[in-house]
Amino acid sequence: FYTGIIFLCTFGGNFIFLILIERCFPSQASSTVQTYESRFKMILESLRVCIALALGFVVGLLPLFIWQYSEDITKVVLVFLLLLIGIQLRSNNISLKQILLNKVGIVTTIIVVISAFLGGIIAALILGQPIHVGLAMSSGFGWYSLSGILMTEAHGPIIGSTTFLNDILRELSAIILIPTLIKRYKFTALGLCGATSMDFTLPMLQKGAGVTIVP
Repeated sequence: FYTGIIFLCTFGGNFIFLILIERCFPSQASSTVQTYESRFKMILESLRVCIALALGFVVGLLPLFIWQYSEDITKVVLVFLLLLIGIQLRSNNISLKQILLNKVGIVTTIIVVISAFLGGIIAALILGQPIHVGLAMSSGFGWYSLSGILMTEAHGPIIGSTTFLNDILRELSAIILIPTLIKRYKFTALGLCGATSMDFTLPMLQKGAGVTIVP
C-alpha cells in the first residue's frame, strides 16, 4: 500500500508535469511519427532488458563464489560503459560544454525533482507520515541500491522497503514506457528514467532518440 501511494504520487507527478511541458512547448519535442515496426522493435528491446534483469535475479540466488566480487565487477563494467559513451559523444562532435551546460537537460532535471518532491509531500499527507519522510522517499529517483539502504537505517524496514520498491518500479516502468514515448515525448521518457538514465536505461534512450539525448 505504501509503495503504491508513493509510486503513483512521484512517478505520476513526473509524468503529468513532463507531458504538460512538452505539450506547451512542442518545438522541444520530437514530432517524428513512430511506425508500428520500429515501436515493436523497441518493445522487444525493453522486454529483452527486463528478461535479462529477471535472469540476473535468479542467477544471483545461486551460491556461486564469484558473487563475492559482484560489486567490483559492476563498477568495472559501469566505468567501461561510461568510457565508451565518452568516446561516442566525442566522435559525434558533442563537447563537454554541451554536456555540462545543457539547458534542456537542466530544465528536465528541475521539473523531475520539483514534481517528485510535490508527489512525496502528497504521499506523506495520505500516509500520515512527516513531510520530511515523504520528501526523502521521493528522493531516490530510481537509485534503489542506495535509497533503500539509507531509508532503512533512518526510518526502519517498512519505509526502507517502500523506498526500495518505489525506485525499482520507476526503473522497470521507465523501461516499459520508453518505446511508446521516446519518439513523440523524448524528454518525458528521459525524465521518467530518473537516475537510471545514467546507466540501466541509457542504451534504450539512445536507441530510441539517438546520441543527442545522451548529454
